[in-house]
Amino acid sequence: ELSTFSAILMTIAFGLRWGILVAVLTKIAAIIYNKIIRVDHFFMMGGYVLAAIFANMFRGYNIILVGIIVALFVNLYVYIVSKYITMLSDYEIFMYGTSNMVFNFVLFIAFSEPMLSIMRYLA
Repeated sequence: ELSTFSAILMTIAFGLRWGILVAVLTKIAAIIYNKIIRVDHFFMMGGYVLAAIFANMFRGYNIILVGIIVALFVNLYVYIVSKYITMLSDYEIFMYGTSNMVFNFVLFIAFSEPMLSIMRYLA
């Protein structure tokens, strides 16, 4: 799941419009690739758009810190949607949220600064 990571990096490097575009297009690409569309995909897309919006609010701060904070906000949104709208079980929510947070922490700690430097260099 690179959508959160991509949306945040694109927003920080190129602005909110690019971040939102990537947030939406990465999920659309996943839907097309998997040939499956479910209602929760639209909620997930909303979460990635929120990631771009939050990242835009924290522009200028350290990318690792921004990534971790925004990933926490997005996972809170996903928790609320999963619990009260899509009615997933507590187990499903816990497993997704935990794995998603660990994955995003690793991505931002290990790769966000070099990726952002490359993106800015190429711009």
